[in-house]
Amino acid sequence: MEKFYARFFADSIFHERARKGERREKRERERRERLGERKRERERERETEEMRSRIGALRDDSPTRHPNNAPG
Repeated sequence: MEKFYARFFADSIFHERARKGERREKRERERRERLGERKRERERERETEEMRSRIGALRDDSPTRHPNNAPG
């Protein structure tokens, strides 16, 4: 009977450790996914800023009016 309890206890510890490992893996996987989402979000923001700066540069370079149509 004592062997049964010892084995049962060992099995329960083993399974608890396995569950802990699974939970840890799940947390790690979720953390990596969140980091990936943040990374993609930062990349999109950077691309948006690049496009805005390009558009702004184009606007600054091009005259708004033709010189012949300038007031005065």
